[in-house]
Amino acid sequence: MALAATQWEYGCLSQEDVLAYAIEIIDSDADLRRWDGPPLSRRKAVLLTLRQKLVSPQPALRRPRRRKAIVVPSTKVESPDGRAVATAYELGASPLPDAPRMQVIVEMEASGSRGGGGVFVADCEYSQVSLEWIDSETLQVSYPPSAVRSAQPATFYYYGRTLKLVYRALAA
Repeated sequence: MALAATQWEYGCLSQEDVLAYAIEIIDSDADLRRWDGPPLSRRKAVLLTLRQKLVSPQPALRRPRRRKAIVVPSTKVESPDGRAVATAYELGASPLPDAPRMQVIVEMEASGSRGGGGVFVADCEYSQVSLEWIDSETLQVSYPPSAVRSAQPATFYYYGRTLKLVYRALAA
């Protein structure tokens, strides 16, 4: 239904497949089985409005605007085996005055899958944090002693692979 609505907005909704499937879902109430109580009537109204829109004439064909890529300054370090990358970057403002919030994430490959997550969050400049792979399964995160840390797990698990995380405050 989301695909049908988006294609309709850009004037390229296919009459045969996407439209037919969206109308079938709306008419069969298959989507409503997940709803209960007052939200059910609101959802039904939204679906009926969507149905009316989908069967109405589409606007002229147009292309979506190309969006500029946002470049986030960061520091990346690849593991010795090339199966993981640690990245330190700025998240945004911190509750502390004059200190941004930063995060370290690890992306890795395990069992044919690629993914990851956050392993360190602190209130300091991302450029003040250094990342070093001790070996393929151990990442050392060094940070300034003034950094206020809010996340610092000892290990990171992803899809059958566990990384050991070592944290070290830099000398003042």
